[in-house]
Amino acid sequence: MKFLEEVEKVLGNEIKKLDSEAEVGLSFSDRPELSNFQSNVCFSLAKTLKRSPLSIAEEISSKITSEKFEVFAVAPGFLNVKLKNSYFSEIFEKFFNDKRLGIEKSKRKKVVFDYGGPNIAKPLHVGHLRSAVIGETIKRLSKFMGDDVVSDVHLGDYGLQMGLTIAQIMDETDCSYYFTGQGERLNLTANELEKFYPKAAARAKEDETFKKRAQEITVKLQKGEKGYFDIWKEITKISVEDVRKIYDILNVSFDKWYGESDSQKFVPKVFEILNEKGLIEKSNGAEIVDVSEDTDDSPMPPVIVRSSAGAELYATTELATIVSRLEEFEPDEIWYLTDNRQALHFKQVFRVCKRAKIGENVKFLHFGFGTVNGADGKPFKTREGAAMKLIDLIEIVKEACKKKILESGKLSENDDIDALATAIGVSALKFGDLINFPPKDYVFDLEKFCSFEGKTGPYMLYSIVRINSILNKAGNFEPCFEVETDFEKEILISLLKFKEDVALAAKNHAPNIFVQSAYNLACSFSALYTSTKILTETNEKRKASLLSLIKVVGRALEIFAKLLAIDVPEKM
Repeated sequence: MKFLEEVEKVLGNEIKKLDSEAEVGLSFSDRPELSNFQSNVCFSLAKTLKRSPLSIAEEISSKITSEKFEVFAVAPGFLNVKLKNSYFSEIFEKFFNDKRLGIEKSKRKKVVFDYGGPNIAKPLHVGHLRSAVIGETIKRLSKFMGDDVVSDVHLGDYGLQMGLTIAQIMDETDCSYYFTGQGERLNLTANELEKFYPKAAARAKEDETFKKRAQEITVKLQKGEKGYFDIWKEITKISVEDVRKIYDILNVSFDKWYGESDSQKFVPKVFEILNEKGLIEKSNGAEIVDVSEDTDDSPMPPVIVRSSAGAELYATTELATIVSRLEEFEPDEIWYLTDNRQALHFKQVFRVCKRAKIGENVKFLHFGFGTVNGADGKPFKTREGAAMKLIDLIEIVKEACKKKILESGKLSENDDIDALATAIGVSALKFGDLINFPPKDYVFDLEKFCSFEGKTGPYMLYSIVRINSILNKAGNFEPCFEVETDFEKEILISLLKFKEDVALAAKNHAPNIFVQSAYNLACSFSALYTSTKILTETNEKRKASLLSLIKVVGRALEIFAKLLAIDVPEKM
């Protein structure tokens, strides 16, 4: 279903007659009342042909005759393309008969996705929202385009944070059961557990003895020493259960729930490789790998793979995780989705892989994203200045949506208002995030995000619900593909743009491209809906055409909803 390519081919043939191989570069027109597509190729041709862009455009357009579209020149030298009704009908029919709307799958590759990255014994906070939302959508987009995907949450379940947490727990609770078999197991809730690390972190800043003890526990844990390892397992179980509940609300799922701990058995292999390549150097008792390059514009710190205390560090487990993934999944690419602030870390790790020839034929990619900010432009926090828990943010958005549902008065007491408010709230959070270019920060605006009008998740859901309602009321109908009004043409152009933008979003790993396109499509449907009586149309053929068209729109918006992993309610 390559409609744009068909038009570009006709224009390209005329350009070749001018002894030029210039690319047509057809784009969607921002003046639909004048044309559907536009090309500025004549401006580049003017330089080589030494003629005015307008004269070239006039020459090309005068030689093109087509039953499907007309081409005309516009000052100062644009080529405008306007589709004829018969071609709109052809496009319409092909869209209707293709569940993927002509979105072709790309060449299949195996991709491991690393996103989420929650830390054990700590609650998910607002900072975890973007990793979950962007990661899930890019993963689904990649899979939709034909890739074989594997997703891993990559739990932060080792390192000094665990040593600190265990040390604090041992000081505040009776942990003798794990060392002597006497006493009782820990019986902590997630809320109780999350209080230990902040205490330990603050304590370690002032109490050097406590900090050293936590470091020693970290080393013992990494060696699998009984007692410490058993306490760690209890902590992990409690944390993972809590994290799963929150991800389930967001419809975020992972194929693997591996943690840094799962890569521990591959750490010796990492050191074997690094030593074999002669990459490890000693520095103040620590073991490092120099990853600087002559082309660096600024100093590049070395990668510390083992501390002077003998503990493996963040980069070490990252390298071990890569080795484990190479063995288990044999991927073509590994994608990491994290906060922009981890860009240097991944640059260093990827350089170690390059120097050590780890995954020589594998492509490593890091996609950084910005922060969720408050109205003050700073990272979103509670009134007390602490990082807001993600579950609290979800609850705030849910309650805001619930209030709007109740104010509308459209639902009865028999409807599950809480479930509906959750679905709408999740759509509000996800759309409010994904409409933005991932690397950029954005401001969290509760009132704006939860509005049922404008560029919001609830508006998108309402559009789908309205389409489904119309189709359910209409019942069976014989498809028809006649196009009469500009509203219908605008929808078909929006569908063409959506088709192109899904592929473009996948290519650029930028969900905002197709999210914006889906919103524009929903607006085009709304314009048709408010100007046209669909269900009461007396001309059955005309009615069937309108129903066929909104069915295609509904299909496109369902693709949008599935890529964002948002649930579509039956009514709103």
